[in-house]
Amino acid sequence: MNYKCHFFVKPLIAWIIFFFFTLGVVSCETMSTPDPAQDHEKTSQASTSAQDKVPPTQIPLIHDIGTIWNGTFVRHVFVLENNDTKPWEIRNVIEGQGVRIPRFNRLIPPGGKGEVVFEVSTRRLKGKIRKTAQVHFKIPRRPPLDLMVTGEVRTSVVVAPEKAVRFKTDKGKTLTWHFLVTSPRKKDFTIQEIKTFTPHLKSRFHLLKGSDGKDSGHVYDLTVTLTPDTPIGRLRDLVKIHTDIPDGYPGEIPFSGMIQGTIIYSPRHIKFAVLEDGTYSPARISLSNRRGTPFTVIGMETDSPDVQWKVTPFQDGRAQVIDLFWTGEPKEKLQNGKLVLLTDVVDQERIKVPYVVFPRLECQGKAPVKK
Repeated sequence: MNYKCHFFVKPLIAWIIFFFFTLGVVSCETMSTPDPAQDHEKTSQASTSAQDKVPPTQIPLIHDIGTIWNGTFVRHVFVLENNDTKPWEIRNVIEGQGVRIPRFNRLIPPGGKGEVVFEVSTRRLKGKIRKTAQVHFKIPRRPPLDLMVTGEVRTSVVVAPEKAVRFKTDKGKTLTWHFLVTSPRKKDFTIQEIKTFTPHLKSRFHLLKGSDGKDSGHVYDLTVTLTPDTPIGRLRDLVKIHTDIPDGYPGEIPFSGMIQGTIIYSPRHIKFAVLEDGTYSPARISLSNRRGTPFTVIGMETDSPDVQWKVTPFQDGRAQVIDLFWTGEPKEKLQNGKLVLLTDVVDQERIKVPYVVFPRLECQGKAPVKK
């Protein structure tokens, strides 16, 4: 009997202990579980108080100008209404690219209105545009207000091909380009004048087709020529086509190119930099003859006696290396200069090379401190 009692009592006691232990855990978990309704109520109150402090997100003010012709001056006045109980104070207005803000009201009283004048020049624009500016307030945590002007700008004078002209040629050669000039704004327009900034681009034009129908118009053939006397170096110019279109901006063709001589040299700008010991690093110019014939650097002219040089011929005289040294005192500010290399090449007797001398920094040129 004792054996049987022990056999049944021990499992019974174990089950009773397990039952009460499980009941305690469940009750603890039930007591520690938060009420979802109470938690949502706290979150709502916190977000509501935060919204009371932070004003609502500003909706961008957008003005669409529709379709206009390039050269049209755009001026729009944005009106800001203050529906708040406190005054609005504008810190500044940040202008986007191509945007000008000539005037704005810095203080807008409660219930009042303020103005921001927005101006855009469309002289060099074409296609769809999107110009922006940002109004920044002095009110804490208020986001900036975006002002936006959108629309489409059409070109009064159309030049085909439209791409900018880029070229590379040898000294003494002549280059010629042909363009077709039309106008969707005025069919029977007339080219009055072609202007360039340099005398090395010559132009002429003539009428190919007149206005003989409802959908046709004037078509001009424009020829631009690079003269053979163009000096060696880079050339940048802008061909402007002036017409009789009222308030029409002239058509433009940008030119950018390089005229090479017999002598090729690099770099085209010399830099004298300060080393850690206060002296200047040397510079080097490499020259070579594109025709493969020997040449000689016979001298050098410079605007400063502190520039010294040494020439070393290579490849049986078909190439030259010039080492340059700045022997003067370290400069306190940036100094620009120019040196001229003298050669025996007929079409390139003088090669102009600009240089720059960098100033010494406060931590350079001082003796190390002994410890």
